[in-house]
Amino acid sequence: MLKNRVIALILIVGLYLIFSCVAVDRSLFFFGILIINPIAFLIGGLLYGKVQGFDWLILGLVIVLFIPVSLNLFAGWGIMSFAGIYAVIMGLGMVIGNKFLKKKEV
Repeated sequence: MLKNRVIALILIVGLYLIFSCVAVDRSLFFFGILIINPIAFLIGGLLYGKVQGFDWLILGLVIVLFIPVSLNLFAGWGIMSFAGIYAVIMGLGMVIGNKFLKKKEV
């Protein structure tokens, strides 16, 4: 369980670091924040939910790890609503992955 959390943590940090590097251009920033990040968090939630199930700690880490990115890139708290949106999307992915993608044991 700890191994899966560490892998998820590394992927979340990597996604935020890539987002920070790409966010220099305004058009790439909006493309990333509105399209790429939600898709990445949905896929990550599906995979994590399939393997591990629903985990509140990972959703909290999604929000907490977005704080340095938002303060670094935007110098304000206005963008923090996206952290909550990403956490909800990843939570939905975890629920879907846990309920529908997990193989049934006979």
